[in-house]
Amino acid sequence: MRMKMMDKKTVFSLIMLILGVALELFAIWGNGLLSNTWSAVIKIVSSIVILMSVYGIIK
Repeated sequence: MRMKMMDKKTVFSLIMLILGVALELFAIWGNGLLSNTWSAVIKIVSSIVILMSVYGIIK
């Protein structure tokens, strides 16, 4: 499978994916710092961001 040219949408999706993973790691690492509700909210948001970015890369 050949890599297609990196267009703006793919680059944006990759950036969003990295951001989502970073948020997820922050939610896990900062569990002691944040209340449970906030870490849950961050996990949900980061999961949505990761799913959207993966969909954007595949599409």
